[in-house]
Amino acid sequence: GEETKQDETKQDEAETKKEAEEDADAKATLGGVVVLGGVGHKRMHLHDERVHVQRAWAAQQSSESALSGLLDEATVQRARQLEAALCAVDERVRHLADLRNRCEQEIYQMRADLDRFLMVAQQQQTGADKHTEANSESGSGGEEDPKIDEQQVRNVLTDAEEWLLYSEESEQASADRLCAFQANTQRRLTEVCGRFVRWREAEAAAREAERIAAAADAAQRATQPRQGRDKLARPITKDELVAAAEKRKTQGNTLFKDGDMDGAIVRYSQALENVRSIRDEDLNKCEEEDKQKIRDTEVQSLGNIALCLIKQKKYETAIQNCQEAIRIDSANVKCIFRMAQAYIHLKKWDDAKTHLSEAHTLAPENKDVNKYLAYVNKHLQQMKAKEKQMYAK
Repeated sequence: GEETKQDETKQDEAETKKEAEEDADAKATLGGVVVLGGVGHKRMHLHDERVHVQRAWAAQQSSESALSGLLDEATVQRARQLEAALCAVDERVRHLADLRNRCEQEIYQMRADLDRFLMVAQQQQTGADKHTEANSESGSGGEEDPKIDEQQVRNVLTDAEEWLLYSEESEQASADRLCAFQANTQRRLTEVCGRFVRWREAEAAAREAERIAAAADAAQRATQPRQGRDKLARPITKDELVAAAEKRKTQGNTLFKDGDMDGAIVRYSQALENVRSIRDEDLNKCEEEDKQKIRDTEVQSLGNIALCLIKQKKYETAIQNCQEAIRIDSANVKCIFRMAQAYIHLKKWDDAKTHLSEAHTLAPENKDVNKYLAYVNKHLQQMKAKEKQMYAK
């Protein structure tokens, strides 16, 4: 019994000593002895200091007498300053993350634009060759466009991707450094293929002009009186609903090309609602070919909505739309591929690989699927190498 009492006494003394040290540490910190580092002290992070303030505040609430006077006005003011500083840091972190996402999205978009540019350039070259042959026969010459070095452009984009996604420097980069990275990538692209850069700028200007013209046309139509029932706005029969769905889908495609993701989602959603409004008895009377067309419109609308949501960085909702489409058509490669894209943006690499592998099985010759699958496999290999290196230390 005596030994038990001695053990309890020692435990009480140890707990008392620990509490005294914690209180002294809190008082010293809050009193300004250790405020973001002082002479002879290691610099503290804002977050660590806020933890001390919160602990002192909790202690003050639970034991007014034990910590009487600990939270004076100066301490409260310091706590508020810390909270404001942390909010500012959080805002900078959010801004940096958004800037990094925009940089990634720009690289992906440049790769897609390059494929379109090369196709257009090939078509133009074919026309130019025919024109040159005609001029040669007539004795007149023509000025040739500089050749496009596709590999150099892809090398620039690969270098940019490698730095942004895998380098340690990128992980620690500031907002100014990321902006400089964007400018440097643009400068290198201009040096190796100015035609590609100018083409992208012209495409963006053309889309903006089309958007303005479409908005003006819509405003003008809105002022014109309508006669009778509008079969597009208020379709009733099965044929009207199918026709309205196709029209809404076409409108959505136009808005998507204009960069109006919100407007495109509205139109695709209207198309989806149209086909889903067809009554079962009407659907049962349709030929199998018409039923398939209706199902295709439903799946395409869901897939298009998902693509718009990916552009808006609403990846979770995009995945839900893809899953809904795949429940209707389990072999739809586009929807499986877009779901994988969303998982890539969410950094869920294993999920992305699973769906890209599925898409590859369904469409082994699909270039986009193969490219993204190779990219994900490479990233997973690099992650494993980093983990192996980390554990080896």
